[in-house]
Amino acid sequence: MQGGVWIFLGRWSIRGIGVLSTIILARLLAPADFGLVAICLLLTGLAQAIGEEGQDLAVIRKQNLDRSYMDSAWTASIITGVALGAGVLALAPLVAAYFNEPRAKFLIQILSIRVFMMGFYNIGVALNRRDFNFAKDFTYNVLEKIFPAVITVLLAYYLRNYWALVIGSVAGYAGAIAASYALHSYRPRLCFKHLREVWAFSGWVVLEKFASFGSVRIDQFFIPAVGGATQLGHYHVGSELARMPVGELFMPLDRVLFPAYARLMQQPGGLANAYIQVLSVAAIVCLPVSIGFAMIASDFTQLVYGEKWIPMIPVVELIAIASGVAALISTVTPILQAAGKSRLSAGLICLQAALLVTGLYFLQYRFNDIGDIALVRLAAILLTLPIALMCVHWVVSLPVTEIIKAFWRPIVAVSGMTLMLYYVLPQNMDLPAGLRMALRVAAGGLVYAALLAMLWLLSGQPAGAERNLLELMWRRRHADSVARPGG
Repeated sequence: MQGGVWIFLGRWSIRGIGVLSTIILARLLAPADFGLVAICLLLTGLAQAIGEEGQDLAVIRKQNLDRSYMDSAWTASIITGVALGAGVLALAPLVAAYFNEPRAKFLIQILSIRVFMMGFYNIGVALNRRDFNFAKDFTYNVLEKIFPAVITVLLAYYLRNYWALVIGSVAGYAGAIAASYALHSYRPRLCFKHLREVWAFSGWVVLEKFASFGSVRIDQFFIPAVGGATQLGHYHVGSELARMPVGELFMPLDRVLFPAYARLMQQPGGLANAYIQVLSVAAIVCLPVSIGFAMIASDFTQLVYGEKWIPMIPVVELIAIASGVAALISTVTPILQAAGKSRLSAGLICLQAALLVTGLYFLQYRFNDIGDIALVRLAAILLTLPIALMCVHWVVSLPVTEIIKAFWRPIVAVSGMTLMLYYVLPQNMDLPAGLRMALRVAAGGLVYAALLAMLWLLSGQPAGAERNLLELMWRRRHADSVARPGG
């Protein structure tokens, strides 16, 4: 529980920094500036996604960890970074030509510096997660985001163009690497002794990260079917905004779930029960947040981002819903990896990416705007969810009925909330946008909580997330009453 608290604090601090900087940048820069940099990030971001996590997870999972293994993992990171950096340089002209954006070539080459640097971060920071020292992990992750955010905002104020995003990204990443050595005493050195063993595990993680990044970003490759850099800017920023609420509420828990599941591997029953608890919490929290955010996306976008970002509203609505479903799928990855089923975990992400690419490829000539691309994403994620849950059923022998029990009540409750917001408090109410949004958020939350509580009571008050939440609230209330004078 304490690890989860630090994870939430860390991610909300990071997201607070990110949201504030993005809002400022959205006011200072044009959608086309974001679109141009988004083209570059499709390549450099992919390289970083597949090169950053594999060695960390190999260190966390290693049972009898020694210095030679740690150093081998660091060496593997350096080799991976150099290889991926060279690949980014080589592919820069092709990506620029595909999007018919000559300026992207040089920007990609500049951003490749990040890729070359990524292998040099201190592998010792992985020990914080391995040892459940999430307070230090929190500090590192916050500093990792503060450096580029501050630099980028300052540059955007003076430059007012896309160079602020590029220079801030590279300079900030260099600062994050320096912070990794300042915050951990471990000093890695080159070692090739366990390279094969490190890559044997991390290789499948790399494949999964490749597919995962593809499943998140691949739709942006189809933006040329409906527009150019401006449309890509709308789609990129809209997608990031849509994923923000759920992504920062629940998805970061894989950082604590993976080591926790790894320790439960010798207790199959305990592993299954732990997963059901996680799935139940994911459904109770993420479904109402994602669907509720979709319902207020129009008012939120216009109030916070401004009128020039109105075209991204359909993207925010559809991908917000998709993010809630994706949160349920994300509960599967840590348990499969901890169970040593990295191939299955990677295959699941590959399946989602394949469904998305297939739909985008065959429907691209029917697209009218960027909202149609977001709709295909939602469909692919919905198709992946039941397959992902069946993978857990197979790996930990979890009955299907237990999986259904974990989230049927949240689904019914969120359906009632949605109907109320659509028919009783619709988007077109004649109220100021800020007041209308606040009213719908409050009413939606109350209706959802009431319906969920009623369904739980009618079900006989079964053990699960609802009971755990009530017990937690009761304990905190009792502790507060005891702490008061005369309590």
